[in-house]
Amino acid sequence: MGAVYYGIHPRLKIEVAVKVLPFHLAEQNPEMVQRFLREAEIAARVSSEHLVSVKDVNQESGIHYLVMEFVKGQTAGGHLKKLKESGVAWLPEADALDTCIAATEGLAAAHRQNIIHRDIKPDNILIPSGEANKLDFTAAKLYDLGMARGGGGGDSITLSQVAMGTPGYMAPEQAEDAKHARKPADVFSMGATLYALLTGNAPFQGSALLKVLRATIEQPHKPIREVRPDVSMATAQLLHRCLAKKPDARYSDGRALLVALKGCRAGLVAQAVQPAGKPAYLAAQARQPAVSPLPRGERGRGERP
Repeated sequence: MGAVYYGIHPRLKIEVAVKVLPFHLAEQNPEMVQRFLREAEIAARVSSEHLVSVKDVNQESGIHYLVMEFVKGQTAGGHLKKLKESGVAWLPEADALDTCIAATEGLAAAHRQNIIHRDIKPDNILIPSGEANKLDFTAAKLYDLGMARGGGGGDSITLSQVAMGTPGYMAPEQAEDAKHARKPADVFSMGATLYALLTGNAPFQGSALLKVLRATIEQPHKPIREVRPDVSMATAQLLHRCLAKKPDARYSDGRALLVALKGCRAGLVAQAVQPAGKPAYLAAQARQPAVSPLPRGERGRGERP
């Protein structure tokens, strides 16, 4: 959709991010201008501290640009890449949950306005940095509404039977027909994002684009605890539900997912403050999932009801 530059607002004297639609793209495909302007309109309709805000949209000399909030930090995808380069394959469960809880706060706000994001992934979550450049996972922000659909479900720009999104993260129904993707598709993508932060890789992979899409549609994901046995059972069950093939088997929207994510995080806190010598059966109760039980047919391999 364009390139993003760092800038200083000349009148407000604040740091901003400026997204520019290249002139040649607008000239070759006027539809790109419609999509670019629509991104600004959709972003302006929803307000959340966990969504990157839009401050202005305009065009000058044929160049369309979008002025956005500047967030000092890095993307969740960029952070994961740096960890891998340092020899660490993934994020701690607490950091991954905090990141996705914050991003889901933004998603829930968008869903309240009937806005479907359609491109949730680690690279579209910004994690601000505070003092000493320490990342604040609890303040993460969801951004890039370039492929979002807003309103009552109509989408005159997106063609039927066309896949839009990022392979490995988009829901099966979105891979088949992005125009009719609903809120559960975003739930799937947020679950895939959490899975990637916890394992270092998207839940669906392949050597070619078509193989990734086919795996997403036809094959089960590898249960998280086969990759990370240390991940809590509550988080494992949440992921299994998010990544269900059928939309009706997932959480209905961002708000429902947010409640479940917070339950998983509270379980980690309870486990961390458990007194020494606590009876085993009480410790087991503390680790029980704070999410609703899955239908029998949706339980993962090796997961007990």
